[in-house]
Amino acid sequence: MGSLYVPTGQLKGSNHSIVHALARHFLAHGGTMWRNTIVDEIITEEGVAKGVKLTQDSVMFPGQTIMAKHAVVSNVGARKSLELIGEDVMMQADGRLAVKMKYYDNASRSSSVTIWAMKQAPQWKSMAHDPYIMKSDFYYKGKNSLDEWKSWFVAERCGDPERSFSGWWEMLMPANLDPTQASREGYVTFRLEEIMPFWWRDVDGNSHPEKWDDMKWELVKKREDELEEYAPGFKDSVLDVLAISPLDLWRGNMASEYGDGVGGAFPGSQGYLDRMPYRMPIKNLYMCNSVWPVSLSWGATGYNAACVVAEDMGIRKQPWWIHRPGEWMLKN
Repeated sequence: MGSLYVPTGQLKGSNHSIVHALARHFLAHGGTMWRNTIVDEIITEEGVAKGVKLTQDSVMFPGQTIMAKHAVVSNVGARKSLELIGEDVMMQADGRLAVKMKYYDNASRSSSVTIWAMKQAPQWKSMAHDPYIMKSDFYYKGKNSLDEWKSWFVAERCGDPERSFSGWWEMLMPANLDPTQASREGYVTFRLEEIMPFWWRDVDGNSHPEKWDDMKWELVKKREDELEEYAPGFKDSVLDVLAISPLDLWRGNMASEYGDGVGGAFPGSQGYLDRMPYRMPIKNLYMCNSVWPVSLSWGATGYNAACVVAEDMGIRKQPWWIHRPGEWMLKN
């Protein structure tokens, strides 16, 4: 295992800090946030998005209709948005896009996550020839050849839990970059995300997503066995462990359909320019999930959606709205 430079960013105190900062800023400027307010339908009239109808289970305003002044923005992804808009309505607006939304692929990029609390950072064997790995906060582990990647890809698409294991691992060691993420005793967290198929099929081809509740702990053991090879002493350093399956992610957030937290898989027809548009063919309706770039903690999709809405409202050019994230990153 060696280190890999990836141009990503980590905020001091972890990336959820940006969410709290945005929320404080929004509220300070008169914004209102309704939590646990579940939308049942996006209301459209004559090709224009007018508002939303809430479910009877909504904590705020159950069963009521909320009309929008300027825009309706959906952050629940392509498939769920189609359900809220209505397939017939979407077909009239853009048949090709409606079909794309109906069959949008989330299931082939499910995330299985393990987070360990540890006495110390993993002591990688590879530091003997690459000392910088002990300072790195971000790691990837992959396959060693094109044939191995091909085998993994086929297994992942076929729902084979054995052959799809230990392919794409994304690992994060926040305390290496941000000392505030370590406890007073020096304890740290180590996070591993693995891309796996949501549908695990048996020999008869039947799928059993409920098996994730047990299988996630089997995966923890297998991951610990492999990490012990890369970093001897890993198991002895573990204080506690949290296992999160794709099913857990979906249960906690309906936008993470099939345990996909980035708005859908992004190979082939769902990559780059062929994802969902920010401006939908229904006037005043916008997307900020299943778009490009993928939805991550950097908040890029929300920022882009806000820019598009502001442009259409004619209020984008403001003396205070001068930030250019790309320029800032190049300078810093």
